[in-house]
Amino acid sequence: MSGRLPPPRGTVLTSRRVAFYGAIVCASYLAMLAAMTVLADRPTRVDFMACYEAGRLAIEGQAAKAYDWAQVRPLQAALMGVDEREVETFLGWVNPPHFLFAVVPFSWLPFGWAWFLWAVATALLMAIAIRSVFPEAATPACILAL
Repeated sequence: MSGRLPPPRGTVLTSRRVAFYGAIVCASYLAMLAAMTVLADRPTRVDFMACYEAGRLAIEGQAAKAYDWAQVRPLQAALMGVDEREVETFLGWVNPPHFLFAVVPFSWLPFGWAWFLWAVATALLMAIAIRSVFPEAATPACILAL
């Protein structure tokens, strides 16, 4: 015998069930994310655009322009394939300059792939953090959080 007792009858949230249903939710999220990023014919307006364009400006040696909305607005409009007047709300670069080190590698890629990989990378970092906090229940805790 393994020494483990089965969960009492009527227990709804076992770690196995949390992992199973959470995995379904994570797979659905990945499918939706792929449809919105890599498979989309035109990017939607998301906050990652500011990161992406700031990284591209840094690659060109013009990182300071990332803080100037007048410089970033036309870049975001071109990325979405819309007229500049349609980009009215502010999605500017508000992060400290050293955060460019985190976003520049993604800015070398096409936008869809960059956004997809950014979402996956940040989710993995969150999972690593959760595993360090809940080592005994790492898998269900990570899947539940994701």
